[in-house]
Amino acid sequence: MQELSPNIQSRYQSIDFLRGIAVLGILLMNIPGFSFPSFPYHLFTDYTGINYRSEIFVTVFFEGTMRGLFSMLFGASCMLILSKNNDVNSIDIYYRRLLWMFLFGLFNFYILLWDGDILYSYAICGLFLFPFRKIEAKYLIIIGLILSFWLFGRSAYRYIDQRKPKYEAYKSAMTDSLSLHKKLIPKQREDIAAFKEMSAWMKKDTAKINSNIREMRGNYKTIFNKRWKDADEYQKWTLYNTNFWDYMLMMFIGMGFFKLGVFTNKLTTRQYGLMALVGYSFGLFMRIRFVNSFYYDEKGFENFFETYTIPTGAFSDIQRVMMTVGHIGLLMLVYRSGAFNWLVKILSKAGQMALSNYLLQSILCGLFFYGFGFGMFAKLQIYQNYLFVMCIWLICIVFSNIWLNYFKFGPAEWLWRSLTYWKKQEMKP
Repeated sequence: MQELSPNIQSRYQSIDFLRGIAVLGILLMNIPGFSFPSFPYHLFTDYTGINYRSEIFVTVFFEGTMRGLFSMLFGASCMLILSKNNDVNSIDIYYRRLLWMFLFGLFNFYILLWDGDILYSYAICGLFLFPFRKIEAKYLIIIGLILSFWLFGRSAYRYIDQRKPKYEAYKSAMTDSLSLHKKLIPKQREDIAAFKEMSAWMKKDTAKINSNIREMRGNYKTIFNKRWKDADEYQKWTLYNTNFWDYMLMMFIGMGFFKLGVFTNKLTTRQYGLMALVGYSFGLFMRIRFVNSFYYDEKGFENFFETYTIPTGAFSDIQRVMMTVGHIGLLMLVYRSGAFNWLVKILSKAGQMALSNYLLQSILCGLFFYGFGFGMFAKLQIYQNYLFVMCIWLICIVFSNIWLNYFKFGPAEWLWRSLTYWKKQEMKP
């Protein structure tokens, strides 16, 4: 399949195809945040049968990988812009583009009321990518892998140094109390309380759950106040504690992959097949181990500490990298085969309008689940949420393909580009 040079009139169709998959697939991960209270599913849903199976399927194949693919492609798009030229005007455009993206993220946070927005985070991460633009591809990938192993080490250290000792102290105190019938000293009571606090998140608090549901079924002002607090917490802590490094490692790998031609159909069929084989072999093995370690009550929580010297969750970023690499290999095989040109074409249109579709997902989910719309918050089962996601996919695909028959850019892309260049862009093809 012939590739086009990346300019205003022509694009890399392969990148648009991958981005279309990513922007649609990421809703599989976001839908619980739109539709459920911020508590584990098993506390307020029937977590058996089709609900359980559908959730496990999505977890194994898509958990974190769609965001990972999106992050890699963001790194690739930054590299694409920076690779055109390095004059002052080009750099100015790059940073203005990020600053406007930052504002789109705030709009999604505070107006569309989606506290899981990634535009805000990506814009911040993008500010740090510029100094790395001239580094060789292999070193960019190595930087990404080093960050993934660093996150593994940090998570493993916290488990071994902090969480596991709390369990051991709790276990010792409970043995003295229940088996040996000893009177607990104050330190032992503190140890029990510390472990109980660590496991408190899995205990059903009906009052909190019902309060959360009432808020999200309320009017716009009520939901705004709720989301404001959630977004504020995310911006102050979650982004910089964990997600920043998660995004950056994927962006570095994405920049390296772009330089190697991974996203632009420059590799051989054998190389893409090897990516899929290696990525899925290691990624699926670790994913299945991860799923098998799930626990849903305090007893399961205790068994986890008895079973694992290093928590399976510590491998999260490594397994996400491997699964995402597997996805890229498989999707590029689909792309270059030519047998699915019709699918590539319609999904590429969705990817070409990735920003518009991402914001459209927030609008449609808000109208469907929130109280100022249809008020369906916490009314669907897990598998029904995924069926709703498929409906959103269909809307985004149809909208993108119809819109781009008449216009050069998606509506959000047109606004973004016009603001970046501070000049109204021509919409007609």
